[in-house]
Amino acid sequence: MKITVLLADFATPDVNNKVNALGLGWARTGTPLGVHSILLLVEASQDEQGVTHNLNIRLLNMDGNIVSDAQGGQLEINAEFTVEDQGNAPQVPNMVPLVVTLSAGMTLEPGVYRWEVTSPSFPGESWNRPFQVFSGSGEVLPEVTVPSGK
Repeated sequence: MKITVLLADFATPDVNNKVNALGLGWARTGTPLGVHSILLLVEASQDEQGVTHNLNIRLLNMDGNIVSDAQGGQLEINAEFTVEDQGNAPQVPNMVPLVVTLSAGMTLEPGVYRWEVTSPSFPGESWNRPFQVFSGSGEVLPEVTVPSGK
């Protein structure tokens, strides 16, 4: 199994295992975070058809510690999915999109974080997506001066 972890402003899978996403692929944001989605593109092998996997998705700081929310709870999500039987087409990957959408308002200190995905089905494996948090709304935009037209 191979998992690609991406961040988007919003994402949703459809019935055909495609993903509709807005603001896909960001790696820098301000704090507090707005609504955002963690998109997992799981590429399963042919021998995994019909197999159920559990995933653990957690937010880690640069020291590798799980980040806590404002109430002191750890930012950790557990998900379960079963790889559907796609028939006998070994040349075509079996893609399973999984989306977790988080509500706005998560306050993080400026720094670098990463969403990490692990599975007991694959001990010792992990898939990550790092991102940087800036104070306020992010980077300071340059000031633009408009000529007066004289």
